[in-house]
Amino acid sequence: MKKIILLLFILINFSGFSQSFLDFCFKSKDVDGSILIYDENKDTWLFNIENDVKRNSPIGSLFNIPSTLIALDLGVISNDPGEIMYWDGVKRYYFGTPKYNWSCNTNLDEALLYKNDWYFQNVSDLVRHKNYDFFLKDLDVTNLKFNHKEKYYWHFGNLLSNPEQQINFFRKLYKQEFLFDKKHQKYLFDSMLTINNPNYTIHGYETFNVYKGERIDWWVGVLKTKENTYYFSIRIFEDVNKTKSGDFNNKKFEIAIEIFRLLGYI
Repeated sequence: MKKIILLLFILINFSGFSQSFLDFCFKSKDVDGSILIYDENKDTWLFNIENDVKRNSPIGSLFNIPSTLIALDLGVISNDPGEIMYWDGVKRYYFGTPKYNWSCNTNLDEALLYKNDWYFQNVSDLVRHKNYDFFLKDLDVTNLKFNHKEKYYWHFGNLLSNPEQQINFFRKLYKQEFLFDKKHQKYLFDSMLTINNPNYTIHGYETFNVYKGERIDWWVGVLKTKENTYYFSIRIFEDVNKTKSGDFNNKKFEIAIEIFRLLGYI
């Protein structure tokens, strides 16, 4: 058994095999998708679909991170848990599902956790379009094409991003390399702690969109082990005409963890 496992990891070094291997992890869950991984120690990239590395889709809730970074630096919001944004009394839904965590007063911690759209619409109004134009150029995490007059434009407008941009953004955020207050960068990164294992941690953020006839479920993050740091982006695509399975939104997590284990990262 040990010899078989050793052989598997030797073969993975060959890009053709590794792409097929990664594809199998998606197919075994009955989904189409892509993953992009950057290995910090080796300074190498691993992916299963080369054309998907720069393929744009709506940035969606991933926009909450750069938007918050800009808003904190401008001082229009605070990460003080006691600073509350007041609910307007309108009950919210997301793709037909009631969002009870959006139907209440909210602070920034809760808004990031629950990806509260009305909160971040208010943040967008406070930041204002001209400030986004200026700061987003430095962050280089979107295509900068959006209609700020459209509500929730990060979901439904033309504000797009791709896996390579997201990984490069997360690399700089983790290392606090942006020209923003370092304590704000640390706060945002720390707020995304998803898995805290004795041997590794994962900080990540996700979004779900419907775009050009496809459901797109996207998770971007940082896997930190004792020996290395890996940055990853995983997106799952599904035709909107296909009945959505009840566990659809969990599949990206399952596939990513399976890939990390088979690659020997965790």
